[in-house]
Amino acid sequence: MRVDILRHDFPNIITSMPEADIKFDGVKGWIAQGDNHQIVFLEIKSSAEVSEHSHKAQWGIVVEGEVMFHVIGRE
Repeated sequence: MRVDILRHDFPNIITSMPEADIKFDGVKGWIAQGDNHQIVFLEIKSSAEVSEHSHKAQWGIVVEGEVMFHVIGRE
């Protein structure tokens, strides 16, 4: 899966959170986590590729740029 998101400069309140353990090259994130939730702010280079994976539930907001992904085989 190819992901195209322009770099976004998050404010210090986000980048001072713990860095998420993300194994995809070109993807960096900061995480806020509670007992029943997890919020990750991602910075993704336009050259990044994220391999196929799944989540129980997920939604997102693109702050700047665009993203294309497949859900159950659909674009």
